[in-house]
Amino acid sequence: MRRFRFRLQAVLGLRDLEEQQARVALGVSHRRLAREAAQLQALESDSGAHTDLRARRRTEGAPPAQIIRLDAYGDALRQAIFEQMQRVIQAEDDVAASREALRVAMQRREILSKLRDRRRAEHHQAGLAEEQKSLDDFAAVRFAAGKRATSP
Repeated sequence: MRRFRFRLQAVLGLRDLEEQQARVALGVSHRRLAREAAQLQALESDSGAHTDLRARRRTEGAPPAQIIRLDAYGDALRQAIFEQMQRVIQAEDDVAASREALRVAMQRREILSKLRDRRRAEHHQAGLAEEQKSLDDFAAVRFAAGKRATSP
């Protein structure tokens, strides 16, 4: 029986490589999302601390110039939070796109992998049929030889 050879093995290797690259890209996008989310959380924490400080300064009777500076800082902080939220949304979109790219890459690889498995099974069945035919031919020859030997 001949050895099994899948003619599309090189293509399957490329599909495996594409899948691995898609997994890496998904990991990179997840790390970016985590980093952006952590930065957003830090900004929101700063905003909370700023709000507490501003309220405390106001009750302490801080000069108006200091309150104005605190308000300006608060406005800048709110703008930074808004921009960071946009970056988090973009990172979430990137994760979704990477996840979809991985799904497609896995599907493309799986198609060829199933084809290879099917062809291997067909090759194996053909080998079994060939072996059975050889055994049948051998048995037929022995039977014929045995009949000739026992014939008067």
